[in-house]
Amino acid sequence: MAVIGGDLGAMSALAQRFGQAGGTFQSQSSAIARRVAAALEEFTSEMRVLDAEARGLADEIAAEMTRLNGRAAATTWTGANRDRMDGIVATLDDDIVRIQGAIEGFVGEASSVVNGALTSTMTELGSNVEAAGASAQQVASSFSSSVENQRAAFDAVMNG
Repeated sequence: MAVIGGDLGAMSALAQRFGQAGGTFQSQSSAIARRVAAALEEFTSEMRVLDAEARGLADEIAAEMTRLNGRAAATTWTGANRDRMDGIVATLDDDIVRIQGAIEGFVGEASSVVNGALTSTMTELGSNVEAAGASAQQVASSFSSSVENQRAAFDAVMNG
């Protein structure tokens, strides 16, 4: 059977399918955006734990090295042994400062990443995905309405 103007049932089904697809697009993109936010929060939380552990380690190293330096200084050393020991203690002090600097560098760098580029990039990614889903939903909804309007026009013309 030939169809003049359009198959009204098929047009209604197409409009409905586009409406459903738009809702699905928006729902899925919102879910991705929520997962991005949750992943970022989990990462940020873990970095806070690492930050605290790194600072604790730096404090522990400094305290232990201070105790060891105190013991070394309290030991009686004479002559060449004293000179050698003073050199070892000076080197140890430099090493402690270097170790603490490396830990503080890690903490600063990690904090910068979490609070800076990573957070803003991931937040923007989540927003962009959600906006794309909303846009897809709008397009699908608009197309659904257009098809439904076209169907109504065909129906009015053909069936009075």
